[in-house]
Amino acid sequence: MIRERIHLVPLATLTLVWVMLWGNLSWANVLGGMALGSLVLLAFPLPRLVTGVRVRPWPLVVLVAQFTVHLVRASVQVAWQAVTRGRSTSGVLVSVQLRCANEFLQTLTAEMVALVPGTVVIDLDTSERTLLVHALDVHDAGGAEDVRRTILAQETRVLNALAEDPSCGQEVRA
Repeated sequence: MIRERIHLVPLATLTLVWVMLWGNLSWANVLGGMALGSLVLLAFPLPRLVTGVRVRPWPLVVLVAQFTVHLVRASVQVAWQAVTRGRSTSGVLVSVQLRCANEFLQTLTAEMVALVPGTVVIDLDTSERTLLVHALDVHDAGGAEDVRRTILAQETRVLNALAEDPSCGQEVRA
């Protein structure tokens, strides 16, 4: 019963917070933090979190590297648009049908898209697996399709790095 309620990671986190609050790393603070953390976890048990995530190290490295490249490239483009005069910018709403039904992975994909400058996530409908994004500096349907492909490629990298089944039970899109 107690082993089901007290998990190592939350206990270690609560202990670390306790030691940081005291500002002194000592055996008394660590043991006191563990005792208090155990009491908190017994009084307020955490539900079992099932995320459907399986971390794959190399695809995770690829995900972080590609995300960093997109982040830097988009930051430079948006900064350039901000400092140049006379050029008007336009945007478009792009609706993207995501492949995976896992809400955690959908949210992670949406957050990574939202963090890239020039894109704003307007809505994520998890039941319909639809992501609605406003993209900056898109002038035609071809540009909107490029945004859609970029988002789907981002989702594919997220699924390859973190999904239990990267294909989500479907054929992989090209």
